[in-house]
Amino acid sequence: MKKIISSLVVAILCTTLNAQDKLDFFDYVEDVIGNKLSLSQFIEKYKPYFTEDYDKSTSSVGLKNLDIFGYDGGSLTMFMPEYNVKILTVTPDYETLDSISRYESAEKCHKEMIKLFGKPIKEEVNSYDDPVKQEIAQKMNMKGGVTYTWKTDYNAVLTSIWTKTDKEDVYLISFMTMELPALTKTPIQRKFFRTLEFGKAVTKYQIATAIEVNSLYLNEERTSSGRTYNYWEPIYFGGIEWSFVEFKTVENLLSSVRFTHTHTKNNQNIFDSLFKALSEKYGDPTIEDNEACWIDGPTAIVLTYKYGESKGGEMRHYVDLRYADMQLTNEAQNIITNEL
Repeated sequence: MKKIISSLVVAILCTTLNAQDKLDFFDYVEDVIGNKLSLSQFIEKYKPYFTEDYDKSTSSVGLKNLDIFGYDGGSLTMFMPEYNVKILTVTPDYETLDSISRYESAEKCHKEMIKLFGKPIKEEVNSYDDPVKQEIAQKMNMKGGVTYTWKTDYNAVLTSIWTKTDKEDVYLISFMTMELPALTKTPIQRKFFRTLEFGKAVTKYQIATAIEVNSLYLNEERTSSGRTYNYWEPIYFGGIEWSFVEFKTVENLLSSVRFTHTHTKNNQNIFDSLFKALSEKYGDPTIEDNEACWIDGPTAIVLTYKYGESKGGEMRHYVDLRYADMQLTNEAQNIITNEL
């Protein structure tokens, strides 16, 4: 959630444009949300409008040269396939407007929104009870303002924020879809190799003991949020001989376990057999390209298949099976973000 908040703030405060054919924001929404574009389809179709490459770490990308009610606009768009979440935002380019023009643009945008979508639900910024909204208001340095919410024909929440910041009047429009997958029919396991459990403190020696190897064979790397331990030798799990396994911790608590099978020959059959077994056990996953995701609330499984270049320059096939504690994974991202 903090990643969403930070990105929305950036969308409001940092809009830049270059000369290019304008893209109508509502046509853009109709295409991306109405036609349910996948992430790969979105990147292929709208890459000419990107201000930079899609950032996997933040699940977001900026877009330039949008038209919003006759004003030049910029967008920050977020794609989070693992949660089936899309967020599309737009705001006029305030860098090109003086304070009077900013107010006029905000007023015009709001009137046009009412013409299109009718009477909204209104909420004063200073009366926010929702802690998420309070954090957005604080990070944006809002000195007052109003949030408006409309119902739409899409499975999406449409909101606008008309507020006063250091840049005077700001008007941000956002569409947000959130189609969370159904909870798995069986709780996802949180314990591995009998003794290693998500959310529990773990050491290098304990990991080595659990997988029955000498701790000298575990490669340890320090990160901002904890440690990563890799065992670069074959290991059995779930009836498969994996090429290697990775354990991650957040402040010494086990947060994820990732098994990787790699080969120069096609190993799609391993992905297919795992997909079938996991679907039978946990139910239908969320699917995006060659990635399947199962979520039961606190825990997630992500199964992926890809073909790419190894660190040694060799083209190889990869199947990854990753189990993760959602809360600790998000906490790790927050620790990294707060360092900046």
